[in-house]
Amino acid sequence: MKKSNKIITGIISLFLIAAPVFALKALAITDNTPPSKPNGLTAMINAGNQVILSWSPATDNIGVIGYTIMRNSDILANTANTSYIDINALANTNYSYSVLAYDAAGNVSSLSNSISISTATSTDTIIPSTPTNLTATATSSNEINLSWTAATDNIAVIGYTILRNNVIIANSANSAFTDMSVLPSTSYSYTVLAYDAAGNLSLQSNTATATTPATPSDTTLPSAPSNLLANAITPNRVNLNWTAATDNISVTGYNIYRDNIFVATSSTNSFANIGLNASTTYTFYVKAYDAAGNLSLQSNIATATTLAIPSNHEDDDEDEDTDEDGDDDHDNDVNEHHDNGNHFGQLKEHTNNGNHFGQLKIRLNAHAKQINSHKNK
Repeated sequence: MKKSNKIITGIISLFLIAAPVFALKALAITDNTPPSKPNGLTAMINAGNQVILSWSPATDNIGVIGYTIMRNSDILANTANTSYIDINALANTNYSYSVLAYDAAGNVSSLSNSISISTATSTDTIIPSTPTNLTATATSSNEINLSWTAATDNIAVIGYTILRNNVIIANSANSAFTDMSVLPSTSYSYTVLAYDAAGNLSLQSNTATATTPATPSDTTLPSAPSNLLANAITPNRVNLNWTAATDNISVTGYNIYRDNIFVATSSTNSFANIGLNASTTYTFYVKAYDAAGNLSLQSNIATATTLAIPSNHEDDDEDEDTDEDGDDDHDNDVNEHHDNGNHFGQLKEHTNNGNHFGQLKIRLNAHAKQINSHKNK
């Protein structure tokens, strides 16, 4: 009983320190019914030696608004979600976790089941470098895209932890992330940390801020694009085609996602993704958007594996600039990669200079081949 009182007192103290306005409102509510106990708490360790917790949602007569995570009987954090990642777990250490639910009136549930887990032992104590050049771009009223320069490590960086308003929201294996849990007309700040297989965390990156636009007067989403097909054309090119979406007013364009990361927009129902790696499998989906910024649900997922580099890859380079009809489609590729669709200033997101350098290299190789041919004559 004393331990329970200590926990409840600690939670109330945390509320009073972190959210005095919330605490004052809570005192005016006559709701005295605590939420049910969270059930099914599980814990697992990811490759970064971080502890991932998840549990079943609690219920309440009015509504559960959050959960308090306890680690070794001490308050670790609060979250509105039914999962949490403990990024501060140390290597070769045993931890015990439990969770409590609370409502708007400050009523606290009883403790969930307790679960113990031990982190792995590691001799690698060198932290990765700090991720740099973090940018955040609001592409609609409910989506913000993040990208940053990858960190380095003495062995290898295996992932990144994304924080929004100083709260962990996800991990990413890539140097990009799409946050689709944001609200309209709201400003968000983000930082990222890199981690290695030993669980060493880098310092936080720079802070990037983005404000989502207001919910438009037109709130009808376009239909989801369908019948997406992905065809590998060369070792570094995949062509995408899909059935156009429909909208109550009109569809303005499409967002293209590769391996769950936003890469570009297209004003038509096709796109040529170039600059890819040879012999690599990629997954794609697309979303339609209208002039008000409403995003559709995603299309079906299409998968394609780029071709292997042939032994005579000079011929492959020469052929790559020509489509099936023998026409030079370089201008089409450039137009597709530069098509901003007037979609909330996404030009920076999808202007891929690397693709243009790739095209330049192809042309130089072809030109050199022509010179050698004339010399041989």
